[in-house]
Amino acid sequence: SLVLSSIALDDNDNQQHVKIPLDTHVEIKALHITDDIIATFQIQWITSEFIGQVALFYVEYSFEGEEIYRKEFTNILPEQLRAFDVLQVILTEAGNIVISTNNEQGTTLYLTHNRVDTMTSLELNIDKTIRNPNGVVVAKSDDVFALDFYENNVVIREIDFVNKKWGNTYNINCSITSALFSGGMSDFDFIISEKDYLYGYNTKSHEQTTLLNWLETGFVNSQDIFVEMLSDGNIVVILREINSNNHQETLVYLLSPFPRADVVERKTLTLGGLFITDEIQDAVLIFNQTNKDYQIIVKEYAGYDTDWNEGLTRLQMELMTGGGPDLIFNSYNILPKQGPYIDLYSLIDVDPDINREDFFPNILTAFENPDGTLTMFSNGFNIRTMVSTKEALGSIDKWTLSEMFKLAEKPPEMSHPFGIHLIRTMFISDIMRFSRMGFIDMQTYTANLDNEDFIQLLEISRYFSQTWADVGAISSEYPDEYLRLLRNEQLLKLVTLYDVNDFHIIAELLGNNLLTLGIPSNDGGIHIVETMNQIGINTFSDYTEGAWKFLRSFFLPTSTEQMEVTFGFPLRIDLFEAFIADAPYPHFSLDAQGNTIMIPPTYYLSDRTETGIQTNYEITLTTMTDYAKESLRTMITTARAGDIHYSTQLWDIIEGDLAAFYDGAKTTEETVRIIQSRLQLYLSEQQLAG
Repeated sequence: SLVLSSIALDDNDNQQHVKIPLDTHVEIKALHITDDIIATFQIQWITSEFIGQVALFYVEYSFEGEEIYRKEFTNILPEQLRAFDVLQVILTEAGNIVISTNNEQGTTLYLTHNRVDTMTSLELNIDKTIRNPNGVVVAKSDDVFALDFYENNVVIREIDFVNKKWGNTYNINCSITSALFSGGMSDFDFIISEKDYLYGYNTKSHEQTTLLNWLETGFVNSQDIFVEMLSDGNIVVILREINSNNHQETLVYLLSPFPRADVVERKTLTLGGLFITDEIQDAVLIFNQTNKDYQIIVKEYAGYDTDWNEGLTRLQMELMTGGGPDLIFNSYNILPKQGPYIDLYSLIDVDPDINREDFFPNILTAFENPDGTLTMFSNGFNIRTMVSTKEALGSIDKWTLSEMFKLAEKPPEMSHPFGIHLIRTMFISDIMRFSRMGFIDMQTYTANLDNEDFIQLLEISRYFSQTWADVGAISSEYPDEYLRLLRNEQLLKLVTLYDVNDFHIIAELLGNNLLTLGIPSNDGGIHIVETMNQIGINTFSDYTEGAWKFLRSFFLPTSTEQMEVTFGFPLRIDLFEAFIADAPYPHFSLDAQGNTIMIPPTYYLSDRTETGIQTNYEITLTTMTDYAKESLRTMITTARAGDIHYSTQLWDIIEGDLAAFYDGAKTTEETVRIIQSRLQLYLSEQQLAG
């Protein structure tokens, strides 16, 4: 069914809901509400897989949810449905329907009145295909325009349905992202939205008028928002976001004109990185809406039109020359942690609300540089570890490579005892990076591979798949690896736990049988802290105070806002305890009467029946048990840094000699000696090169 909610913007409690029953496998492509009807354009898929044959309908409903009119469009569908797609449908104020479709031959636009059977179609030149899904806009006159990516420029092009060709072209002086119906703004034919501004455009005068600066409204300039113009000239902004409970929320904002003279000027900071995650953008939105002294703009150095390496080089050059953003978002830790960054301890130690003791001390240490400074920080982290069951492994006092080798020497009668979704070279890489067993010492430029530990590591790796193609070929034959652990069909699994919810699913499934092993090392199993997406403050920033006001908002005592921008396990001890005390977080939905109801969080793992048919295994999360909480606490409080990055050249040397080993052309001992010799030669050359 389709549930429509009507909300009075001046009274959030005044809500009305209309439930419209739909046929099976129906997708709503367009919705338009008038004073009398609810008009929809629907695609009905003949199969539940949403592929193959389809039917297209225009359907009108009353405000009681009853169907009052239906018309099927048969002449739109091509004989061959392969690669056919309905890109966009607009139901206009005048009652026309504009349909944009695409197939292998190009883009076709259709124009028809909703209650008239005649239809005008226009096949666009394939070299000028509209590639933006939001690329069609209808002006007040009901003239149809399109965003056209033509000769590397984005322009607004009029569509002449009578003569079936392009009409006038209007050059737009901005990086246009979408065009909108102008609503109550009578001076404009349509509205143009781009990442920084909203413009009104008049086709007769060719005038482009700035309506608002997105930054001044509090929205992040790269945020994914939906804009609608109202008949009274106000603007509705709809923002959809996923909160920390993995629950989608829809926020509705009403923007009204505001006198320029009344705008309070604020200092502007830049938060920059290769790309900026949704969580950070949400945090920037909150900051811009609540801070009276500072505002933040977001700058992404890499994107759809910028090469990753090019963006990284540009960001590094700016930082090296005393420029760059005030706040640096270190995506995937790709930037070195030591650079023109402020030691954040100097700010934490004088902050009235934040102390070092608020955080897990071992995790805090994992974020530090070798000299003890803290230049990059994040409010969350991941854990890399191995999990098993007590039933499979029993009691292990010290989880080492030798213990794992014993399992490999006498494997039980099961296929893939160490898992399916991991290849040999990645397993070797993970152990070398995370176990801290001293295989490679980058401080002394020494390789230490000619030993029993590395020999055992190579022997164990035989039990993993050789390539990702091998993984893909067999993965569909088996249930989810957690189910294999549950059924004693697999001994252990190497995993990355991204947050409390990730661990909760495993704990719910395995119960008190869960065994958290860690990564095997000479000191026993160790749980590895993975730090990603950290933020630092530029030493050359003119607004250190403002930058810290933003950054500290991630590390304040437990609050709803802070929970919702936490990615990973929370670094604050009190916030972590709040997470596990309240877990699981329920999901919410609407019942038939439009009332909000709570639904226990349910997850599905891929399963296989005895006859090999794919099915789903359902897990409904309940309150986290004391055993699960204590297991998670132990894992986190004993975790430590272990991510040692090797250069591509270094790893190529290791990987290059493994093929002969796996093919049986060389023994384990021969392979180890060759890799040891080649690696030591490379490291010695690097040492001489300085």
